[in-house]
Amino acid sequence: TKMLVSKKYPEMKVELSGNQSQLNFYHNYPRMDWQEYSLAPMNRETARRIANAFKPHIEGKSEELAVNMILNFVQTAFTYGYDDEIWGADRPFFADETLFYPYSDCEDRSILFSQLIRELTNQDVVLLHYPNHLATAVHFSNDLPGDYVMVDGKKYLVCDPTGYKPIGNAY
Repeated sequence: TKMLVSKKYPEMKVELSGNQSQLNFYHNYPRMDWQEYSLAPMNRETARRIANAFKPHIEGKSEELAVNMILNFVQTAFTYGYDDEIWGADRPFFADETLFYPYSDCEDRSILFSQLIRELTNQDVVLLHYPNHLATAVHFSNDLPGDYVMVDGKKYLVCDPTGYKPIGNAY
């Protein structure tokens, strides 16, 4: 069992336990594209616990504040670690793995963040692949300022779950 807590929004916290059978399955699963990891559903019990812990704190908030609260959780509740130092090679995590393992990197956090945004806010989110980095961008119903990308005619603001940057800050 492990407690995960946002630094800026300490009310955004959840206590979770890893399912060892599922983690073993993921560890031996063939590697896929990052998009596939971001679309693979979380363990139902894990998703339920996160929803029960987070929804009361984000309901009634603006899209911007709700996303910032989730973003800060993913940015600050985990310790950064390079895959090649920990695993000996690049190893993207399923969302459940990021929640369980002690270290995560940019693609792990982007995969988890994209799932949390879709599940908790029902907003569209895309993955952004930079050289040697993966981040995300979220579509908001209001036109907010900041760094963005256009996808299919819709504006998506950059939300980088790795650094300590607010919405719309790519650098």
